[in-house]
Amino acid sequence: MSVAAFRRDTEDPEVVRQFAELVGVEERLKMLCLMTLADVEAVSPETLTPWREELLWRLSRRYLQPSDARHMATRSSTRPASGVRLIADLIEQRPADLLASEIEVFLQGLPRRYLQLFSRDAVYSHVRRSRGSVPAGRD
Repeated sequence: MSVAAFRRDTEDPEVVRQFAELVGVEERLKMLCLMTLADVEAVSPETLTPWREELLWRLSRRYLQPSDARHMATRSSTRPASGVRLIADLIEQRPADLLASEIEVFLQGLPRRYLQLFSRDAVYSHVRRSRGSVPAGRD
């Protein structure tokens, strides 16, 4: 993942298609992303710069977008495309006071129906209200 993110043009649909072909399913992407972050940071704490984090994040987002690599036969996901699109839209159109990571962490573990039941503004309100709360089992 680091080679694709740091040495290739991730805005090129062909690069994203090739990367998606290698990765396969979304769960594998998540694990690969975590492993890549750990690997890069293990080299040296200074190696994992905010710029490199952003490159990894962009590659992951491009992989999850409904264009380009998403239409490949090898790409099956545990979350339906509409859910992925809804999450991408929430993150893209988020208010300035919310971080993308806050939204992603908040949505983890929630049922897929959550995004269908609540409006975008309601989701943003829920994310704001969850600030400072401690997830179960982490006290």
